[in-house]
Amino acid sequence: MKNIFILNQNAAGCAHYNSARVALLDSCDFLLKPQKHNHELLILTCYVDLDILVPFYNELAKKIKISKIKFLFDFSEVYRIGPVFVDKKIKSIQKKFKGLGIDFEYAFLASSNLTHSKGYAVLQKNAANEIIAGFTLITSSNFTRPGFEGENVEIGQLSFSKKVVQEFEEVFEKHKNTFGKTKIDKQIFEQEEYLFHYALLESGVFLHKWAGNLKQDLAISYNLTETAVKKIKQGVPFDLAENSFSLGKKLMRKVLELETLPEKLVPKSFITSYTIETFWGRWCPKSAWEYLIAKINPEDEGKGEKNFDEFYKAFKKITSNEKLKEVVNAATKIQNDLISNGHVKPVKEDHLKKWSEKVENIRDSENDRLSRYFLGYEVSSLPYMIEQKKDVERLFSCVNDSIDISRTVNKARDKMNWAIENKNPICLEIDENDMNFIDEIISRHQFNNEEDDEEI
Repeated sequence: MKNIFILNQNAAGCAHYNSARVALLDSCDFLLKPQKHNHELLILTCYVDLDILVPFYNELAKKIKISKIKFLFDFSEVYRIGPVFVDKKIKSIQKKFKGLGIDFEYAFLASSNLTHSKGYAVLQKNAANEIIAGFTLITSSNFTRPGFEGENVEIGQLSFSKKVVQEFEEVFEKHKNTFGKTKIDKQIFEQEEYLFHYALLESGVFLHKWAGNLKQDLAISYNLTETAVKKIKQGVPFDLAENSFSLGKKLMRKVLELETLPEKLVPKSFITSYTIETFWGRWCPKSAWEYLIAKINPEDEGKGEKNFDEFYKAFKKITSNEKLKEVVNAATKIQNDLISNGHVKPVKEDHLKKWSEKVENIRDSENDRLSRYFLGYEVSSLPYMIEQKKDVERLFSCVNDSIDISRTVNKARDKMNWAIENKNPICLEIDENDMNFIDEIISRHQFNNEEDDEEI
């Protein structure tokens, strides 16, 4: 049996597994009495995707009885992913495994250099906690979707040698004891100022005001003739005024009943209180934004609050295929009259068909575009990788400049200053007072029908 493999989904014709994940799962089939003995899963990785740990455990648990999971990854990932998110995610994973009766140990490997090691092991142990069998996979594959699940072309060496398994456990424990830390605290963040700045920015989202206007974007448009332009300057022709047209550089006819849609829900006062202006958009603590969205767009129906689901259902009803067919049929006659009367320039035969297809594409999309119309903002994460130090520092400097010139009450500014003072991005997390404040903003917004389209 060969023990060195190419690990890639498309490595046909080679001695291979299509991923490190499959190599580990298949190797369980060679263990004796896998559901009787206790097993430990050891994961040592540089880069990490925390979201794939529980799903991988679920697959592994179908093959072997797992009693313990030990998980090590490089501390730079805390900065890259975001300290607040990592802290939340690790605690969530811990809680999940505790409920399953699994002992879960983890550590961030905080050395002066990148801990680039990658290796996996399954240890079969007896009642005396001695290794009696198992296997290791020493590999180039990080515990990330591309690396672990076969998108990348990786290489790995499998071994079922008891001695090798024992040696791997020794090296694993040495990594943990030498470099391992389990707290995201001030002392660690003081070690590297740049990575701390990166962590602060990564702990927020960037809000970009969405300039799109749904009513205007979904209107049927025509190019005016020179004759029509002259007539308009003298006064709008009667037959145009009768058909819901708006006049500008083009003739725009609004044909959908969009007035019935729920209004935008992000209060202007939230933007004022919980965002900081930058050249990349308005920075907002992730926890504040997530709390706001959870409140104004509850997954639980029947709470009596307007939400995106309501908006989306209403939009689908307004733009059903039957409705669009009716609109196109009615618009065809008006279009022909406009052209024959010399008001608009001739259009292609499929002009209305393409308009209908445009509406259908927006209706049948995965809601991203419609959510931007609904919220009034597009949300993005930090646009730079951790290696782009110059760009990151320029953006961080912009945040500081905005804080310095701010004269209004701004909770995002106060949280950022507190995090910098305490050298800990966890300070950006909202507390109960913030939640109450945001609840009050939402309540006031819904009661007063506050306008969101004003400039901040």
